[in-house]
Amino acid sequence: MSGTGNDFIISNLLCSEKQSLLLQQLNVPTLSDAAIQLCDTESPWKGADGALFIVPSHHYDFKWEFFNRDGSSA
Repeated sequence: MSGTGNDFIISNLLCSEKQSLLLQQLNVPTLSDAAIQLCDTESPWKGADGALFIVPSHHYDFKWEFFNRDGSSA
């Protein structure tokens, strides 16, 4: 997804198995680490500016966790 000149990776992780699979495939422990790896300039996405993960919520239909390229929470 691209907006205002920035590129973002968006991943639907509403199913907990999807989140586990993503972390296993990237060989990282957290979504923050996944964002760093996915946004790396050597990745297939050529240096996305951030990663947005749609995850389950206890209070709403879903929530999103957004990370900048460096893995910091946005």
